[in-house]
Amino acid sequence: MENGVLCTMKWAKPAFERFTKYLMEADRLLHLCMEGITGISRVVPLAEALADLDRFDRPEIDPDLLEESVEEARMRARLAQAEIDKGFPLLHAHTVVGVWGALEATVIDFLVTWITNEPDALQEEAFAKIKIPLAEFECLDKDDRMRVLVNELERSLRSQFKAGVSRFEALLSVIGLSGPINEEVRKTLYEMFHVRNTIVHRASIADRRFVDACPWLGCSVGDQVTVSHDDWVRYRQATLEYVTAVVNRIPLYFQAKKGPVDPASGDVIS
Repeated sequence: MENGVLCTMKWAKPAFERFTKYLMEADRLLHLCMEGITGISRVVPLAEALADLDRFDRPEIDPDLLEESVEEARMRARLAQAEIDKGFPLLHAHTVVGVWGALEATVIDFLVTWITNEPDALQEEAFAKIKIPLAEFECLDKDDRMRVLVNELERSLRSQFKAGVSRFEALLSVIGLSGPINEEVRKTLYEMFHVRNTIVHRASIADRRFVDACPWLGCSVGDQVTVSHDDWVRYRQATLEYVTAVVNRIPLYFQAKKGPVDPASGDVIS
């Protein structure tokens, strides 16, 4: 980077690449589970046909056992159909909780990587105000030190109390990587944040905070908050768009600070 040396940005992207991979895997697993449950709902005719064959070909089998196997298939089919009729709310809820948690972890991991590779960021006033016991700090390795600094930064900014992407933007602003966000994306992730919190902390029951935060959902206090497949599709798309927006800020940051970016290699040339 300095003295005309190439400065690679490759270290800045892996956290977001891991997150995107996780998001796609979570989405695939969700669809596999939906397809599997749908298949279970259709097995009763097959179970009945197989039982009839066994009655004919294997008369030594206890008829009660055959009937029990068919009844088990019917019971499983009823449970599966009930889940289908409801729109798989539990599967969608678990996926939302997992993805939001992964997004939070990704931003923290990215910040740790950033200040490790861009130590000038530690000169920012927000870091300068952080107070950490020196003896405790000296006992940590470099990665753990950077993680402690980011955790303390969160506390000093009280960013963990901000809703939606505002939490992430407060942290990213310290290193010069905050930026404009599509308003629909911002609103959707704000909703996803509150839905996630309601699932985790309120057993999916709407409280006054949730109702006031997301009035467009039309919920009343005490309502069951469910995540439909259409909701999940909106959340997934908004999450991808937000992560893409953050990643796209990285070359702009280097370009403004250190020179033009080679689009092919991702290197900054100074």
